[in-house]
Amino acid sequence: MQNYGILDFSPQNPDSLIEMKSKSEFLPFLPLHSLTIGLNELDAFAWIGAFSAAVPAPEAVKAVLGSAGKTNEQWKLLWIACGKDDFLLGENKKIIDGLNEAGVDHQWLLTEGSHAWPIWRGYLADFAPLLFR
Repeated sequence: MQNYGILDFSPQNPDSLIEMKSKSEFLPFLPLHSLTIGLNELDAFAWIGAFSAAVPAPEAVKAVLGSAGKTNEQWKLLWIACGKDDFLLGENKKIIDGLNEAGVDHQWLLTEGSHAWPIWRGYLADFAPLLFR
């Protein structure tokens, strides 16, 4: 697995912050990284959540968009949420449009609100139970 310089995702590293596949949730503490890394490491991450995310450039996720069947088999959840007044709404709509066009399974939640912690707290309450289904 590639090291993105953010966290060491090596399964051989016993101190790794993230265990592989069966328990991997890539939470949205850095949503851009959640999407970029999670969408490019489908063997490692089965649940991906992005709350009010800056989104990766299309070329950064073209493998996912180009192989929807494989992508849909490999992950359990891609969950993206954004508020109607969030300055990143346009970017989020673009990635949602790309996912829809490609046939990639995902959940999209558009809510009231802006780019603020109280909004994300609500998203966490919505997202967390989905990890245990």
